[in-house]
Amino acid sequence: MQTAVIESTSRAAVAIPKPWIIGIALAGLLIRLAVLAQTSALDPKIEDERQYVRLATSLVRGDGFAWAPGEPTSLRPPLYPALIAALWHVTGEGQLQPIRAVHVLLSLLTAAFVYAIGRRVWNARVGAIGAAIAWLDPTAIYLNSTILTETLFTALLVAFVLATVMVVQTRTRASALICGLALGLGALTRSVLWPVPLLLCPLLLVLVDDSWRRRLSLAAIVFAGYALVVAPWAVRNTRLQQVTTIVDTMGGMNLRMGNYEYTPEDRMWDAVSMKGEKNWVYALTVEGHPSGDAITEGEKDKWAQAKAIAYMKANPGRTLRRSIIKFTDFWGLERSFIAGVQQGLYRVPMAVAAVVAILMLV
Repeated sequence: MQTAVIESTSRAAVAIPKPWIIGIALAGLLIRLAVLAQTSALDPKIEDERQYVRLATSLVRGDGFAWAPGEPTSLRPPLYPALIAALWHVTGEGQLQPIRAVHVLLSLLTAAFVYAIGRRVWNARVGAIGAAIAWLDPTAIYLNSTILTETLFTALLVAFVLATVMVVQTRTRASALICGLALGLGALTRSVLWPVPLLLCPLLLVLVDDSWRRRLSLAAIVFAGYALVVAPWAVRNTRLQQVTTIVDTMGGMNLRMGNYEYTPEDRMWDAVSMKGEKNWVYALTVEGHPSGDAITEGEKDKWAQAKAIAYMKANPGRTLRRSIIKFTDFWGLERSFIAGVQQGLYRVPMAVAAVVAILMLV
């Protein structure tokens, strides 16, 4: 009884006044609209942005998911370029502001999903505070102006978390299907999610408080929803690359660039810029593939993965040290904006840039 009273009191926490909620919502929207108004002439500055635009252009022109006619690729996940292409079918090819406007809407959805998670797991006050943080996060506002996957991926990731909470709480088949679909769409946006069902489905058998038949049913539906989204793309990739390729061919390459003799430990993500024998793919040319054209992207990815794993096994101490550095780098979400200002990619007054950088760090 006492526990129930405490829980009831916790969930009945004092609500946040509506004027505060409206003010926060308007503040986040006005900031985004102001940024949007200043980015009308902003072209893609980051190589990743250019690649997404190139792939979307190929889709719009009917050349498929390819770098150019007759050059199909699996290097990038497909959903974000497909979203851009779908928008361009309506607005006209090359229009970037509609993409940024959709990013604003996706951020609003993300805040709504965060609110729903907080309300379901704790109470409405916690949900409102979480949503406010998500909506006013300066890093998220900055990413709204970039042609990158982060905004779409965040919305899908948080939607997946919300759906997972609903599966555990409501134990309905509909929530399980939505969970699987959201997870699949998230994986097709950033491939880091594609192995998650291997952990999630067994975990649901433990978390769901119901009969074993119901637990197995819900886990199976989650996996089915995920497979429904991911399987067609995985089949396409595997046929194209001639090796099993679920979402993209970046995993092994990234693993190799972060784990080989010449990985730059101060900028591990920038190993791609290494030249000559220090380049991550140089060893492939030594092994009998002078241009790399004799093998597919997928085969190159598997080669890179095997090389990286072999290096990690042979150098456990260095691998552990690098892993700690990478974990620290993981939290440096503000670096893209700061680096962009320093390199002159973004024309922002230094005083404004400094304030934004500090807020991002906080």
